[in-house]
Amino acid sequence: KIFESAPLGRDRVFLKTVYATGARASELCGAKAIAWKDFRHRSDGNIDVMIFATKTNSWRSVGISPSVWIDIESLRGEALSTDKVFPFDRKRGHEIMKAAATKAGIPNASLHWMRHSRISHLLEAGAPLPLVRDEAGHSNISTTDVYSHNTRKESGSDYLSL
Repeated sequence: KIFESAPLGRDRVFLKTVYATGARASELCGAKAIAWKDFRHRSDGNIDVMIFATKTNSWRSVGISPSVWIDIESLRGEALSTDKVFPFDRKRGHEIMKAAATKAGIPNASLHWMRHSRISHLLEAGAPLPLVRDEAGHSNISTTDVYSHNTRKESGSDYLSL
């Protein structure tokens, strides 16, 4: 609902990229934000984006799907005076999110909420905890493990029998 509530173009692609990468606002917007040169094509058709984590002063690689890449790539033709994919500051990023979330009827959503949602959804889909940790840029796996939610679809008896 949030994506559909954002205007077509850079705003909508920005929000999709927040979710697709799980990046922090400071990693997508601002001085160290992702640039066109930070994307790498993989042999399996997916794309990796190198994200500079200002929090840890380090780089990490996050894979995005071809469909998200097509959306991002559609922005390349817009006249920009920068190589940044999203040439605006964090404040503008938060404004984009707030407007779309309010229009979608989810007024308490934020960019960080979108990041948390991605992490939770990856774990619910069965992604390995170390992969999610690395893509989220967490230095400690216990930080990522907080997002693990027992959905009670399974229990210990599914793994052990007497």
